[in-house]
Amino acid sequence: MQRSVYIRAAFAACLFAPASYGAEAPNYVISRVQIVDGRPAIDLLILNETDLALTVSLPATVQAQVSGETVETSPLERDNSDQSSNIVEIAAHTFSRARYRATSPVDAKSGQLISVPAFQTQRVALTTDVVPDSEVLSAEATAGSTRKSRALALSGQEIDRSPQSFNERAKNSFTRNFSTYEPSYIVFGNAKDSEWRVQASFKYRLIGSEPAPTDQHTWHDGLYFAFTQKMFWDIASDASFRDVNYLPEIFYRTPAVGMARKVAFSLQMGIQHESNGRAGDLGRSLNNIYISPASRFDLGDGYALTVAPRVMNLIGGRSGNPDILDYRGNTSINIQIGKDNGLRFATDTRYNFAAERGSFQGELSYPLPNIIHGAPDLYLFGQIFSGYGESLRDYDRRMTRLRFGIALTR
Repeated sequence: MQRSVYIRAAFAACLFAPASYGAEAPNYVISRVQIVDGRPAIDLLILNETDLALTVSLPATVQAQVSGETVETSPLERDNSDQSSNIVEIAAHTFSRARYRATSPVDAKSGQLISVPAFQTQRVALTTDVVPDSEVLSAEATAGSTRKSRALALSGQEIDRSPQSFNERAKNSFTRNFSTYEPSYIVFGNAKDSEWRVQASFKYRLIGSEPAPTDQHTWHDGLYFAFTQKMFWDIASDASFRDVNYLPEIFYRTPAVGMARKVAFSLQMGIQHESNGRAGDLGRSLNNIYISPASRFDLGDGYALTVAPRVMNLIGGRSGNPDILDYRGNTSINIQIGKDNGLRFATDTRYNFAAERGSFQGELSYPLPNIIHGAPDLYLFGQIFSGYGESLRDYDRRMTRLRFGIALTR
């Protein structure tokens, strides 16, 4: 007799894949455990929530632990009945499925805890409630949503049933095209001016809300419009913004290429406009074209290092700042190191070797819920800037700023 053992609220914990050949690691969700003649078969959803295609290598055998009065270990073998290879290719913002079957019977009962150490999963509670396959398939269709919405959808619930939210979802077919770009945050320091710094940023896939399969990648899959706004707020003096910088851009980003087992490479090219929307002596603007290769190195234990140098060339006029390259230079390098669900340190450095001027910006962030259970999904955020050109208005002014606050994205 076959019955479905379904994981409720706790089952939506995400796992790290043993090996991935892309710019990011996928998330794993245990969607269902079927018991056939006492042998569990675990269904996994492999979620690629990144903007790049991923290639994942799944182990042929893993060990599951079922914890009741005692802890019983059961080997699980990959079910290849509909898979010819343990290498799985997953397009951006899509998912794949995998199943592991136990090689021997396990006495799994409601309330027991199951875990798969090979995937670094937490222990999750089991229940013997029967869930129709139609609900599982419907739940899998929501795999591109956030972790919380996946969990609620799989348990037959919704986050927000209000008419307003329904209308917002129904009339906006392309919201899945939006994604994060530069960090979005609000930070405060004790400088004489520009105490507050607020930044908001996003990118939008211009063509195709449904990405093509990995083997059918087309030129427009990596075409984006992005917008970043930086606001420097002199709240102590007159509560007005000292400067506001607008940075719209159009760029193209190539798919990730696996250079080695734990190294991935991609390339970004774009055209960016930057201005502060002012007239007269305080008006500043410039346009540039740039190219930025990026490499990501898997350091193990969930840590990664990303290095992205950038070379730019100004085009058109330089209204209000004809000598800006003397202070900024036309090269920069962005370095990030840390854990996706933990501490992360990012730096952005610009330098003009001829003029011996430039700037350094460092950002340290950590998820607030990791410190306070039930806290808002925000990051504690610290930022230091030293050098020239924090804002367009101050492109030729040297300063040092230390600020702390919170971030929505990092």
